[in-house]
Amino acid sequence: MAEARPKSTTVSHWLGNGLLVATLFPYLSPVPMKSDIQPVAALIGLILLLFLIFVDRVRIKLTKPEIGLFLAGLVYLVYASEQAWSDPGEVLRKSSAMMLGFVIYLASKTSYQLFSSRVVMVAALGHLGAAFMQSFSPDLHKTLLVPFMSEVRGAEDRGVGGACSEPSFLANIGVMLPILAWVVAGNGNFKISKGYWLAIWFVVIALIGLSLAATAAIYGIVVLIVFGLSRGLKSGVLTGIATIGACATLIAASPSLPNTRATELITVAAKDPRLIIEDPSASMRLVGHYLSAPSLLEKPFGTGDVKLDQGYFWFLWNKYNLDSWYEIEVSRMSGQYYAIGYGLTDFGAGCIRMGWIFLAILAFWFWQYRGTKFSWTVVSFASLGVLSSIPIVFPAYWLMLGCVQAARERDKSLTAIPNSL
Repeated sequence: MAEARPKSTTVSHWLGNGLLVATLFPYLSPVPMKSDIQPVAALIGLILLLFLIFVDRVRIKLTKPEIGLFLAGLVYLVYASEQAWSDPGEVLRKSSAMMLGFVIYLASKTSYQLFSSRVVMVAALGHLGAAFMQSFSPDLHKTLLVPFMSEVRGAEDRGVGGACSEPSFLANIGVMLPILAWVVAGNGNFKISKGYWLAIWFVVIALIGLSLAATAAIYGIVVLIVFGLSRGLKSGVLTGIATIGACATLIAASPSLPNTRATELITVAAKDPRLIIEDPSASMRLVGHYLSAPSLLEKPFGTGDVKLDQGYFWFLWNKYNLDSWYEIEVSRMSGQYYAIGYGLTDFGAGCIRMGWIFLAILAFWFWQYRGTKFSWTVVSFASLGVLSSIPIVFPAYWLMLGCVQAARERDKSLTAIPNSL
């Protein structure tokens, strides 16, 4: 008969997997804050850390790189103008992003062995169920889920958002699921079987398909191919062939599919890829990257503002004649107006807000993911996410970083054991 687990260990187990659930459902919160990211994962991570330290008596010793991450988060927090601090919601989402993430990272690294890939599977089915609910019973979805979600943005020209703020985030969660399952399973808690993988991939395809989010789907293709290659050449080749086959089928079928932004983008890409810039979602992201380059020259230490102000936008746009970079008329672009309204992507806004300091922090952050079989996949997921639309506060980045660091330290400890033993 198995020995009963200590009560504290059981509580730690529940808190650890509670952190995992909050990471997998980052847009749900008992008290929605009307922002596209909720700090629930950071709060659970803090409670878990306090429980581990004061109840389970776990000693937590910060390494030099971790002290560096903390200092980088501190710089990220204080680097804001007086005007930026007037909006607490934006400060929470933007300025405090790395400090919140550091809490999740430290909790994940300390308790990674408590995570179970079974939780990832249950969450995958939960996302799929929420997406189907919105597809077939929007009123029920609005009654049961919307009151507990961060702000739901309209997406009439795309699919459903399910348990996420919008369809593109649902597609990004779909991309994340197999990666996170692989990383979590690396701790040996519930190995991934062939049937498990088939189920996960069914959910991935379903979530991306239901979202009809073109930009997120393109981002997902790149990440999933890198993921396949990271698991071995055979897996990479199979993933690549499946992805190319799916894309070819989608392009061929696009004329007969419902008219959505995704199908329109596919049709445009097949005719003239340069005109992708006319798509509002794609142009919003690319405008941010184009503007970040001249802003790094004009203000190398940034503006301190969380969002890009309209005056500085037009100053850069007119001085550097950015409309000529697109080879189309500025008046035909809708992306520039999105850029003013949403403050660009996290990458574009970060460059304008902090200048080269942001790039240095970003490089240091990515450098911490090195050294394990998970590294290339996780870095591609995080880097493309930051470049497209997902903020640095996204808890999955930090939970994965904690698991990667734990795996690296575990591997280092094993190699230090003398062969004679």
